[in-house]
Amino acid sequence: SYPAKLIAELHEGGPSSTPTIDDGRVYAVSKDGRFLCLDAEDGDLLWSRELTQELGVKVPLWGFSGSALILDDRVIYEAGKTIALNRVTGDLIWETEEFRGAYSSPVPFPDPRTGETLVAVVNTDVLLALRASDGSEVARQPFTTSHPTNSCTPIVRGNQIFLSSGYNRGCTLLTLNGG
Repeated sequence: SYPAKLIAELHEGGPSSTPTIDDGRVYAVSKDGRFLCLDAEDGDLLWSRELTQELGVKVPLWGFSGSALILDDRVIYEAGKTIALNRVTGDLIWETEEFRGAYSSPVPFPDPRTGETLVAVVNTDVLLALRASDGSEVARQPFTTSHPTNSCTPIVRGNQIFLSSGYNRGCTLLTLNGG
């Protein structure tokens, strides 16, 4: 367990995201933006980052809720800025520009044209396809709803990305064709 203040509009207790477990480590994010790496056996804190203070991002309306993605030596997370941290040390590797934060989790996929590993991530404003190596943008597509939230995790198959949301949005199927 770890201390986290209770915020009335964010419901009582606990995190809103599923922790990610990899190689004896647990990666968890509190609703107010504390990113933790814990030892899976004894719960000891290995490192932590304060996303709002260190990245200057805002707490989304219902708190931080996405789950982290482990990819090679990185832990990737959507926090308004999509970030990659060193999974062992917590050091920042790369970050994107800031958008309004959402509640989705990043999804890795091979670029069908080059084989390079990309990451699909949805924030409240756009779907991004990013290079996992450096966070550079390959493609972007606006994806907004009538309420300031996106809670969908992209579904990727080949060069197609499917998104679905409530709030008078519906769904869309996109094809990645060179941007």
